[in-house]
Amino acid sequence: MKCSHVEFPNLATKRLKQCRTPLGKKISLNNSISIVPELIYPVSSIQQQLSSMFKRPGFEELLRHWTRHSIIDNVLSDIYDGQIWKNLKESSEQGSNNFFRPDKADAHLGLMMNLDWFQPYKGTIYSTGPDEVKLHKVNHYLSPIITELESLWEGVNLNRTNECPNGKDIRAALIIASCDIPGARKLCGHISALASCHRCEKRANNHNFGGMADMSDWFIMKDPVEHRQKLWNDDNANLTQKERDSSR
Repeated sequence: MKCSHVEFPNLATKRLKQCRTPLGKKISLNNSISIVPELIYPVSSIQQQLSSMFKRPGFEELLRHWTRHSIIDNVLSDIYDGQIWKNLKESSEQGSNNFFRPDKADAHLGLMMNLDWFQPYKGTIYSTGPDEVKLHKVNHYLSPIITELESLWEGVNLNRTNECPNGKDIRAALIIASCDIPGARKLCGHISALASCHRCEKRANNHNFGGMADMSDWFIMKDPVEHRQKLWNDDNANLTQKERDSSR
């Protein structure tokens, strides 16, 4: 059993080629043929982990701790002092409530994502998990996580928590990407052969990022709205119009 995935199937200038990576093998079991996977990666979903945490005594009280946080003007001492925590809305509708507010302190969660690969020994390519994914394939790894994050943003029900034995509705928003600089650039789409800064529009000159003098003349802050639109355009470049419309 081999993977039949074709990367960029709608790209006319590239020869279509299936991945063909072995996914499983046939074995004889109890006088019948079964297919077993080549590799098994144990995964605990975000919702499963949250469900386990909510069953711990005192966890929900810890979630409410931030409502007693002292705020000092113009002082950033914790994430609760940041603009995302203060201003993120729970929907795009006009007049929508803030996502993070005291009455939802133990039901509306802020999540952090980390992207990294572990190399236990210097000078080796061995890792405790998959090798570091290439830039153009990182979305394959992120896709199931994004699907789950979308579900958590819409809201899910936990069957039972420590304080709510009859169940509880929760929502979650991804608000932080906590990585080293290479990981953050790859995760958030801030890297290419000519542009690798996540804050400004400076581009390489013959793949040389020199020329840092006169910063006031060339420094242009990136527009996050424009960046997100470009990412959406890239992700949907090979979709049909019907698929593009359904993905909005």
